[in-house]
Amino acid sequence: MSPKLATFSLTRPTASVAAYAAEPWQFRVGIAMAGAGAMLLMAFFVLTIVIAGWVSDLNGAEAGNVSLLGRVNTYEAWLLPVAVGAIALVKFGIAVILYGIVRRLWLRVAAVKESLPALVGRGGGK
Repeated sequence: MSPKLATFSLTRPTASVAAYAAEPWQFRVGIAMAGAGAMLLMAFFVLTIVIAGWVSDLNGAEAGNVSLLGRVNTYEAWLLPVAVGAIALVKFGIAVILYGIVRRLWLRVAAVKESLPALVGRGGGK
């Protein structure tokens, strides 16, 4: 058998089986993406706590708190979409890591396909 797979697939690697020893890029990139998303979520959690403190300071429609109310509304307007994006970034990072695991498994399958005929021998394993 040839050291490369003949078909193109999104999950099956086309690299040589000898490339199995190298660490896939998906692990580093996936961990970095998930970590960045988690850091964004932590930052927005802290910002939400600060906004909650501002909301507790608001007492009706006092003249001095009108600018504070505008700030609270502004932060709430962009806080939810960015937090949802951070959650999506964490999930996408996990998906990239799982993609690397699937490609690694296909490399193992290709290695077994290449080595099995030599292990069985010409006698058919009898």
